Amino acid sequence: MLLKASIGCNSLALMYGWQMRYEEAESLFKQALEIRQKLLGDHHPDVAGSLFNLAKLYRTMERNSESMNLIQRAISIYKQTLGSNHPLTKAAQSWLSTISETSEKGKERKKKGKREKGGFGFRDR
Repeated sequence: MLLKASIGCNSLALMYGWQMRYEEAESLFKQALEIRQKLLGDHHPDVAGSLFNLAKLYRTMERNSESMNLIQRAISIYKQTLGSNHPLTKAAQSWLSTISETSEKGKERKKKGKREKGGFGFRDR
C-alpha cells in the first residue's frame, strides 16, 4: 500500500512540476523518495528513479550542485543494479553531462547578466 502511495506522490509531483509549482513538487518527490527508501532499501532502481526526478526538479530550479549530487547517486545505484549499459543508467549519465555543461554556460551567462532557462522532464514512476 505504501509503495502505491509513493507512486501517487511521484505522479502528483510530476504534475506540479509541469505547472511550475516547484516547492510543492519538491515536497512530494522527497516523500516518494523517503517511502521508497524505507520499503525498498537505498540501492533499488526505484529509489534511483526518485533521486533522478528530484535532481531534474533541482536542475529546473537552478540548484545545479544539488542536482548533480543526486544524479551521481542515481547513476551509482543504476550501475550497481541494472548495469552500465541500461537505458536508465545512460539517461542519468546524459543528464549529468548536460547539467555539467549548462552549469559552466550558466556561470558565463550570469557574468553577462543573462538568465538561463531550465528543462523539465521526468520519469513518471
